[in-house]
Amino acid sequence: MGRKDFSLKTSTSTFKVMLTAATVSGGLVYWVVKSKEHRESVEAKTRQLNGIPGDMGTAFAGETVHLLLSTNLTGFVRSRHEKHGSVFKTHLFGENVVFVSGIDCVKSVLFSEPKYSTSFQLGKLRQLFGEESIVNKSGELHKCHNQMIMGVLNKRFLTTVCPNLAKVISEEGKKWLEESTENKGQYFSVKEKSISLVEKIIELIFFGKRSGTKVLKTTVEQLEAFSRGCKAFPVKLPFSPYGKAMKARQALINVIKNELSKHLNERSRLGVQAPEQTIIYHTAEFMSESTSSGERILALDEVADTMLFILWSLYESTVKIVNLCFLFAAKNRKLMQRMNAEAASLLGASRENGMYFLQELKQLKYTEACAREILRIYEPIVFVHRALHSDMPIRWYSKDKKKWVHSIIPAGWKIAASLKETTRLNPNYLNRNSVEPQRFLPPRNEHEGDEGFGFLSFGKGTRNCPAEAFTLMKMQIILLLLSRNYKVYLKDMENISIDPYQDFSFRLEG
Repeated sequence: MGRKDFSLKTSTSTFKVMLTAATVSGGLVYWVVKSKEHRESVEAKTRQLNGIPGDMGTAFAGETVHLLLSTNLTGFVRSRHEKHGSVFKTHLFGENVVFVSGIDCVKSVLFSEPKYSTSFQLGKLRQLFGEESIVNKSGELHKCHNQMIMGVLNKRFLTTVCPNLAKVISEEGKKWLEESTENKGQYFSVKEKSISLVEKIIELIFFGKRSGTKVLKTTVEQLEAFSRGCKAFPVKLPFSPYGKAMKARQALINVIKNELSKHLNERSRLGVQAPEQTIIYHTAEFMSESTSSGERILALDEVADTMLFILWSLYESTVKIVNLCFLFAAKNRKLMQRMNAEAASLLGASRENGMYFLQELKQLKYTEACAREILRIYEPIVFVHRALHSDMPIRWYSKDKKKWVHSIIPAGWKIAASLKETTRLNPNYLNRNSVEPQRFLPPRNEHEGDEGFGFLSFGKGTRNCPAEAFTLMKMQIILLLLSRNYKVYLKDMENISIDPYQDFSFRLEG
């Protein structure tokens, strides 16, 4: 190698080292400046927040890394509530957030819309459910979507559907019992069985038999992918759970639009036919009646997004309910015996066809109390999120100062109400770590305290769950059939906690 070449190579290497050093130095300077800005911003916001405790974390990341290293968001939030009290501030995924628990604070959040806030969903859920979905709407548009759902899931619908739903669940239970009897000692996945039940319920309640087996099978498969994407990290690649969920979303939307269009065209050509008691049929009915009455008409895209949310909720709630009811039945045999005694005294002997009517379920107060106790122990709505468009006043109890404090949460911040934590620590519930369904019956009625905010499983305010009556009906049917016809045995029961997302193995005995 000549001296000239060596000199040139040395100069190039020196330049690379200097460039790297300059880049690193520049990065450090930028980080220091941003850290200073972050600290100053935090200090300014802290003054405005009037002493709300918490940790905003490092520049850029905030406490996001801590969250990702936690088991889940619930565990992360619970650890902060235990450290800071009922209210704390943090910075997650680029957002300034205040988490609140306790009935007074939660009530402020649930009734903050529209004066101080609007609905807020994480970006991935906003995309998965669709911009036109009820979960992403506010004001009059949200009200219009809510009226549609309430109109579909009305008392007439529930009354008609109840005996057929009970029959479908009963028939599935008999199949599971036969499998358990034929394969003695073998246990079965509760998730697999609950998904097979979901398919039957979607056929009965959502689409109807005329949709065909192929549509139903495909729908359930797409719902499984969609549901996994709702819990996954939002990496939009074709092979990622989130990417697959977005693909499943489009497939589900196409099926919903196709089925809705069929019903709308039939009503247009043939007029009102003998009603089919399905959600799709009654949604088409709502759309037609809105058109003829001159009310606000929801477009097909708007309705389809909300129907997807309902379909997903039907899938998720059924899987969770089967899971929780089987856990409850296996771990609380004396309570199941009391449920059976109540049913025997009011309804007579167990029915071979498994059909029970809504007016009969309403007599079973203890069975309903058991359903509510399951929901109290596992609060299905963990958090409610809002985005603040105006400064919002909040009154909270300071753990350090041991007194009530008034603060202002600035516009632009997010606020999240911890419904699960509020229910878990509700002082109205005596022996709250025990399973006591009688807390929902006279004379105790512990859920009625604080203007009904003692029981938050279906939310409150303008965004409370419109499917409360339907969900309780479904739970009562499952509990009633289990208490009258089966004993549930779980594999490794002592190691199973109450978690609606876990899979476990079970078998039935008659």
